[in-house]
Amino acid sequence: MNYNTMMTALKSSVCMVDFRKRDGSIREMLCSLHPSVTDTLHQHANGDLITVFDIRANDIRSFNASTVINFSALIGGMGE
Repeated sequence: MNYNTMMTALKSSVCMVDFRKRDGSIREMLCSLHPSVTDTLHQHANGDLITVFDIRANDIRSFNASTVINFSALIGGMGE
């Protein structure tokens, strides 16, 4: 899945993302960019870096799109 597809899903859904961290370990994150779960986050043009709201950690986290192993939208169509 590419960067733009992930961004579109994150803006309208809660998503599950599995990705490889810098240390080589694999992380599973429940996250979103939907306004109902987070304030507006500013995305910076930094390659494939995606900044999201981690629902379980209740904090802002980021991951590199090129390290994503699995990506799925769990709750879609959240509306505006």
